[in-house]
Amino acid sequence: MRLSFTLPLPPTSNHRLIPAKGSGRLITSPKMREWKKEAEDTLFRQRDWGNPTITGRVAVTLVITWPDRRKRDIDGPVKPVLDALVKAGILKDDSLIKELAVIVEDEIGEGVVGIEIDIID
Repeated sequence: MRLSFTLPLPPTSNHRLIPAKGSGRLITSPKMREWKKEAEDTLFRQRDWGNPTITGRVAVTLVITWPDRRKRDIDGPVKPVLDALVKAGILKDDSLIKELAVIVEDEIGEGVVGIEIDIID
């Protein structure tokens, strides 16, 4: 079985956590909370509800298209995207991923800016 999804890019690592007032703890930023909600909603809309939650080992490919030529780390979007797949009920757990490929498109801002996700079991 092969499943495909498209998500917007998550906020960069510098914009995911903010200090909580007065406690010194870090909490999820409003920008990250908004992305998580949007990602979950997007995955729910794109999901084929005839397919149950994946409970076996899978291979995942993430194809990233950046909006511009700023310098970015290839691994920045990976964790939030995998967590979103679990939160949306597509994967039972991201520990089921046996192979992970992350590809950055050469064409900046061409087509869909964001992340294309392919899951193959």
